[in-house]
Amino acid sequence: MSKREYEICTHLITGRTVPEAAEIIGVRIGTAESYVKRAFAKLGVRTKRDLIAWGQEHPRLHAT
Repeated sequence: MSKREYEICTHLITGRTVPEAAEIIGVRIGTAESYVKRAFAKLGVRTKRDLIAWGQEHPRLHAT
Protein backbone atom coordinates (compact mmCIF):
# COMPACT_ATOMS: atom_id res chain seq x y z
CA MET A 1 0.00 0.00 0.00
CA SER A 2 1.34 3.43 -0.87
CA LYS A 3 1.96 6.11 1.75
CA ARG A 4 -1.07 8.10 0.59
CA GLU A 5 -3.35 5.05 0.55
CA TYR A 6 -2.20 4.29 4.09
CA GLU A 7 -2.84 7.88 5.21
CA ILE A 8 -6.34 7.92 3.75
CA CYS A 9 -7.19 4.60 5.41
CA THR A 10 -6.00 5.78 8.82
CA HIS A 11 -8.23 8.84 8.54
CA LEU A 12 -11.23 6.78 7.43
CA ILE A 13 -10.73 4.33 10.29
CA THR A 14 -10.79 7.20 12.78
CA GLY A 15 -14.15 8.36 11.42
CA ARG A 16 -13.20 11.06 8.96
CA THR A 17 -14.84 11.32 5.56
CA VAL A 18 -12.97 11.15 2.27
CA PRO A 19 -13.30 14.94 1.74
CA GLU A 20 -11.99 15.59 5.27
CA ALA A 21 -9.08 13.22 4.77
CA ALA A 22 -8.31 14.79 1.38
CA GLU A 23 -8.13 18.23 2.94
CA ILE A 24 -5.88 17.02 5.76
CA ILE A 25 -3.35 15.40 3.44
CA GLY A 26 -3.60 18.15 0.85
CA VAL A 27 -5.05 16.39 -2.19
CA ARG A 28 -8.21 16.81 -4.26
CA ILE A 29 -11.24 14.76 -3.33
CA GLY A 30 -11.07 12.80 -6.60
CA THR A 31 -7.46 11.90 -5.90
CA ALA A 32 -8.37 10.78 -2.38
CA GLU A 33 -11.20 8.66 -3.79
CA SER A 34 -8.68 6.98 -6.11
CA TYR A 35 -6.44 6.23 -3.13
CA VAL A 36 -9.42 4.73 -1.30
CA LYS A 37 -10.37 2.57 -4.28
CA ARG A 38 -6.84 1.22 -4.67
CA ALA A 39 -6.40 0.66 -0.93
CA PHE A 40 -9.72 -1.17 -0.67
CA ALA A 41 -8.70 -3.46 -3.55
CA LYS A 42 -5.33 -4.18 -1.94
CA LEU A 43 -6.90 -4.90 1.46
CA GLY A 44 -9.78 -6.92 0.04
CA VAL A 45 -12.48 -4.70 1.55
CA ARG A 46 -15.50 -3.16 -0.15
CA THR A 47 -16.87 -0.59 2.29
CA LYS A 48 -15.73 1.81 4.99
CA ARG A 49 -17.34 -0.52 7.52
CA ASP A 50 -15.22 -3.39 6.15
CA LEU A 51 -12.15 -1.16 6.42
CA ILE A 52 -12.92 -0.37 10.06
CA ALA A 53 -13.32 -4.08 10.82
CA TRP A 54 -10.04 -4.76 9.02
CA GLY A 55 -8.40 -1.99 11.09
CA GLN A 56 -9.61 -3.60 14.31
CA GLU A 57 -7.94 -6.83 13.26
CA HIS A 58 -4.75 -4.96 12.32
CA PRO A 59 -4.29 -2.35 15.06
CA ARG A 60 -0.96 -1.11 13.66
CA LEU A 61 -2.82 0.79 10.93
CA HIS A 62 -5.29 2.25 13.39
CA ALA A 63 -2.57 3.31 15.88
CA THR A 64 -0.92 5.88 13.62
